[in-house]
Amino acid sequence: MEDSQQLEDGEHDSLDEVNGLIIDRTMTRIGSMFYSEFAQQLNESEENLKENLTITEKTTAKFGTIMTIWHSQKVVFRTSLSPKMKESKEQAAKAVRTVQDYLTKWRIQRMYSDTFDLAHDEI
Repeated sequence: MEDSQQLEDGEHDSLDEVNGLIIDRTMTRIGSMFYSEFAQQLNESEENLKENLTITEKTTAKFGTIMTIWHSQKVVFRTSLSPKMKESKEQAAKAVRTVQDYLTKWRIQRMYSDTFDLAHDEI
């Protein structure tokens, strides 16, 4: 902080973690298109996204590209894509629905879990 200014009480809590990120770890044009479609559709439907997601891509000779969406080191959605442009849009829409369902269940579970001895991230 400049001039040794300190944050007022409670302000530093918001600096602990950045939330609502969709991290792009794709390598190909198809993967990048899937990421763009998914991020756009999810941001339109989830205006206040607080969870971080990561989209990874693994290219294979047999299956084309395998796209995986992660939340807190857990696989939420996985699909394989061929080089067809239309397929990436359709799969992105399917991924948005699946991720929304997962996040709703995850939030409910987290809200009602017993955290007397452990914090949410330690469970």
